[in-house]
Amino acid sequence: MQKTTYNQKNKWIYFSYKIDSQILTENQISLALDNFNSQELLPLLESYNKSYADTRDKDNLKLLIIFKIKTVNQQRRTISYMQTLGIREFNQLYEIFSEYWNLKTEDYYLAAISEITFTYKIVGLRRNM
Repeated sequence: MQKTTYNQKNKWIYFSYKIDSQILTENQISLALDNFNSQELLPLLESYNKSYADTRDKDNLKLLIIFKIKTVNQQRRTISYMQTLGIREFNQLYEIFSEYWNLKTEDYYLAAISEITFTYKIVGLRRNM
C-alpha cells in the first residue's frame, strides 16, 4: 500500500482493506473506515497542519470518497455514490456506507468479497501548494 503524502491531496487516491472472511458486514465496513482514518486521513492532516499553522483552513477541507468492493474473482463494484463532506464530519461515513450496503440486492451479499476500496480525494486546499 502506498503512503499518501501531502502533495498528493488533490489527486484521486485508492485505499484498500483486505477482507479475510469473504463476507462483508457492517463491522468490517467500520474497521475499514477506522483503518482508512488512522493510516491515510490522519497522517495527511498532520502533514497539512505542519505546512499551515492556521488551523481554520482545515474547516474548509472536503473529503470526496466512494465506497467500492472487489470480489474474489476480481470484479469491482461501486457501492455508494461519491460522498462529499467536511473533514470534521468523517464519522458520518460509518452510517452512510452501512446504509448503502444494506440497500444492495442479494447478489451483492452472495458475492465472496476480497477487499473494500475507498477512492478518495481531499479538496479545498490553498492554491499555492
